[in-house]
Amino acid sequence: MGAARAAIVAQVTPVLEALDVRVEPYARNSTVDEPTVMVRLDRVVKARPWRTYEAALLVLVPQLVPGNADDELEALLEDVLHALDGGRVPWTAASRAVFEDLQVPGYEVALSVPLTITQE
Repeated sequence: MGAARAAIVAQVTPVLEALDVRVEPYARNSTVDEPTVMVRLDRVVKARPWRTYEAALLVLVPQLVPGNADDELEALLEDVLHALDGGRVPWTAASRAVFEDLQVPGYEVALSVPLTITQE
């Protein structure tokens, strides 16, 4: 797992797992049968001596009965934002989305993770 993804997962996992939210380090097309957060890396911006990794957290809840997921989804979003507010991975915006591949309602929370470039 890359450093940016690992930083995001490390920040949100302890808080969210305590709330019975599954944290997936990769965005994948899988069944959402419980509240879930997936990490997706979208873009890398070059700046010396660091890179900024732009990512998204996909905040998802199962939609067992149409329309009933909104309250649970909004509560989960607040939990995710709280987890981010308390750590070192800043979020910039959260937008409502429906993930067509998964057929579940969700939010996409935009993140920027600056990391120093090191040679290995």
